[in-house]
Amino acid sequence: MKITLIRPPKVSVKDAPMVRPHPPLGLSLIAGVLKKAGHKVKLIDAAPYDTVYPFREKIFTEEKGSIRDIIIKGLSYEDIIARIPHDVEMVGVSCMFTTDWISDRSLIEHIKIKFPKAIIVSGGEHMTAIPEISLKQCPSLQIAIIGEGEDTILDLVDAIEQGKNLENVKGIVYKNENNEIIVNPRRARMVDIRNTPYPAWEELDLTLYPKHTGNTATLPILATRGCPFQCTFCSSPIMWGTKYIMRTPEEVITEMRYNIEHFHTNSFDFFDLTAIIKKNWVIEFAKLIKEEKLTIFWRIPAGTRSEAIDEEVTKALFESGCRFITYAPESGSVRLLKEIKKKVNLENLKQSMTFSKKNGLAVYSNMMIALPEETFYDQLQTMKFLMQLAKIGVDDIALAFYRFYPGSQLFHEAVEKKVLDPNKDDYIIDNINNFNRFIQSNPYSSKKKHARNIIIGISYLVVFYSTMLFFHPKQFRRIIKYGTAYNYFGRIYYDIKKIILKR
Repeated sequence: MKITLIRPPKVSVKDAPMVRPHPPLGLSLIAGVLKKAGHKVKLIDAAPYDTVYPFREKIFTEEKGSIRDIIIKGLSYEDIIARIPHDVEMVGVSCMFTTDWISDRSLIEHIKIKFPKAIIVSGGEHMTAIPEISLKQCPSLQIAIIGEGEDTILDLVDAIEQGKNLENVKGIVYKNENNEIIVNPRRARMVDIRNTPYPAWEELDLTLYPKHTGNTATLPILATRGCPFQCTFCSSPIMWGTKYIMRTPEEVITEMRYNIEHFHTNSFDFFDLTAIIKKNWVIEFAKLIKEEKLTIFWRIPAGTRSEAIDEEVTKALFESGCRFITYAPESGSVRLLKEIKKKVNLENLKQSMTFSKKNGLAVYSNMMIALPEETFYDQLQTMKFLMQLAKIGVDDIALAFYRFYPGSQLFHEAVEKKVLDPNKDDYIIDNINNFNRFIQSNPYSSKKKHARNIIIGISYLVVFYSTMLFFHPKQFRRIIKYGTAYNYFGRIYYDIKKIILKR
């Protein structure tokens, strides 16, 4: 079958900073599976290009004044369509984030106009979380793939080629001949991933992506799949379930060697949901890298836990080439962490961060603000915690206002309480604003509480960076020049400026 896979351009708001995305790991894995099965595959990544243009499509929203600020970064719809082969039979569009959905669905409609006979399929986190709503909102989208896509896409393509009814393809939601939406049973999680083909990086122009060392792109890689935890703010339980599958250290190193030989890179980002749970795995991995004399640079940017990361582990990480690690405490309040089922011990985490700094790793910390159950006392506890992190020498923080991730427990609770309506575009606009702006409207809390959250959020930044300036002045100067501090305060400046101009 002739199949084109597309990662759409990214959605943002005017003046918000945007970073260049990494190569699309999930879509490249799907491409690898299809190619191994003998299908003709073209992979189009529209996201890493610098072109920026306003979003002009019609959307249905009651949120006044938001539409004109939305921008698209990447290839235009016309450029994407021009790259699709004229004889394409299936088009797969990745939809990972709700913030991109208004553009993703518009792109699908444009593709269908140009290729009316092509079957259009979509998958990813957003699609997995609310497939029925997505199919209703996008008339030209015919099939949604739920959860892991490798086995499902093969069964789907086989059924289409043989003219079979789609009712027996597990892991999809689709429209039948009468345009009715049919929800098939979920597919069981993949258990044996040893024979899964590697991502088809050869289908991409790797010169377009970020480089952390040398002249070649940093490639994402997975050592594990899934997450055994059930944080209420996260969509992982519905996307993956709680089955946690680990590859062996040997398997991961074999894939690294393949990428080094074929794509001339020695730089890797581990995109695992929870990268390090078992200490023995990390120690063995580091030992094998040393024995095989691999000179690599790797990072853990997605956020991990601290239970297994002690002094021995952090030393092994550094010796194996790891130079960057992100922790994900989310809050400094023990009460709130219990409320959101975030099973992390803050004292152990601070100790782990201290070991990481001692052994040469750059350390980042993911933090959230404005969780539904968060109180003023919780925020004060987090402020104290941030001061402690800065004193330890944590290099930077990633601070985000909470937004309702589709599929998460908090999302479903908000829908049941009619706090939000995912059928309306207002929900998508709120996600875009909340993701890209620091000071923005928040329809999910009172004006008084939201104003307090903004003040607290700015206070978090001031407290963390001022403490860093006092204890680690050299590190502070480096962060101001290269880190996220510039982006945060730049966003605050632009948001305040916009508010003043509107008045």
